[in-house]
Amino acid sequence: SQCQGFGLELRSSGDLRVVRRADFWTLVKALGIAAVLGGCAVLGLAWAATLRLRVRRQMEQIKGQLQKEMALEDRHRGLVENASDFIFTTDLAGRFTSFNSAGERLTGYTRVQAMELNIRDLLVPEQDREAWRNPEQVLAGDNGVTMQSRLLTRQNKQVWVETSVRLVRDGGHAVGVLGIVRDISKRKEIEEELKRARDAAEANTRAKSEFLANM
Repeated sequence: SQCQGFGLELRSSGDLRVVRRADFWTLVKALGIAAVLGGCAVLGLAWAATLRLRVRRQMEQIKGQLQKEMALEDRHRGLVENASDFIFTTDLAGRFTSFNSAGERLTGYTRVQAMELNIRDLLVPEQDREAWRNPEQVLAGDNGVTMQSRLLTRQNKQVWVETSVRLVRDGGHAVGVLGIVRDISKRKEIEEELKRARDAAEANTRAKSEFLANM
């Protein structure tokens, strides 16, 4: 038999009764939401991968920088330790904070013993000691100061030294003093010999002049 069309006339919407509402989760909606969630998941994984790569690169850069700094620090430490001059640092109160091997040979104090000393303990004249009581004023500026003084060793021997010192700054603020000390005792001996020879020559010249004047 053939299907025939027909028309249905309603007097009002009340003539209709819903027997079963349509499901919210239709196949089309489910597929759409799944596609959106899948896209978000893909984007999230891509972002996480990019972030991990960026973090890994930054960590490698930081690691490389730290290795370079450690290598420079080791090189600097080696240069200081193998230097022929006495190199030290102190805080602003004059207490030693570093002391190299040349300082041990020159002063007779070990590094451990030196950490319990103040720079003023190694200076002989009182005026030299006073200069270290306020290094921020004495060493004002960044050029530093070079001075000659006598250093007192652990064996109570006085050694002429030439010391170059400057302030150590951190963030623009003075936090300590860096010093390089050179033994100039031989130079002083030569200077004293030359002075004695010059004095003797001048005395001989005066004696000759007086002798000739009295003839």
